[in-house]
Amino acid sequence: MSVLGLSIGGNFNNGDLMDVTFEGMIGSAPAEPVQITFLDSMITTDFASGIYVALEYDKVVWRSSNFRHRIGLRGGVGYSNINLVQERYRGSSNNNNNNNNNNNTNNPEQRDQRKLIGSITGSGALSYSFFITPAVYVNAMGKYFLHDYRNAGGSDIRGSNWTATLGFGFFMGTYTESERRKLGYSL
Repeated sequence: MSVLGLSIGGNFNNGDLMDVTFEGMIGSAPAEPVQITFLDSMITTDFASGIYVALEYDKVVWRSSNFRHRIGLRGGVGYSNINLVQERYRGSSNNNNNNNNNNNTNNPEQRDQRKLIGSITGSGALSYSFFITPAVYVNAMGKYFLHDYRNAGGSDIRGSNWTATLGFGFFMGTYTESERRKLGYSL
């Protein structure tokens, strides 16, 4: 599954971070194909696309004496919503039998159909950050998700998954001149 995301937040004097995280995902997600009811038909799919929105807190566990390296534990709670219907299924149903087997339709109500299911999602992560400058960093994170998607008329998707994240971040106006001098930077 491919994931692209954005985190917006702030840091505290002790180096802890609080973020609102937005992630979009597309690809094959469930470990096993799931049954879903779509346009009065039962279909099997292993495709999922969706969004994840969460409030996450990253607590500093260790920071090097020169403030360049940081390890943190991250926890969060959010909402994730997935669409289980690929584009090729949209606009088709059992009573839509075209001789040319074209699943496209001009009816916007059928063309824009999706099978959306949502879940309150918990997450936990271990993060490592390397500060290039006092306000610019790169990080790597291994994140664990726990979710319970309720799929009316089909297979529920319960369980957990892991993701690996590479990130780039920056702070604006957060370091004083004395903190910059400790790190070997000046204005």
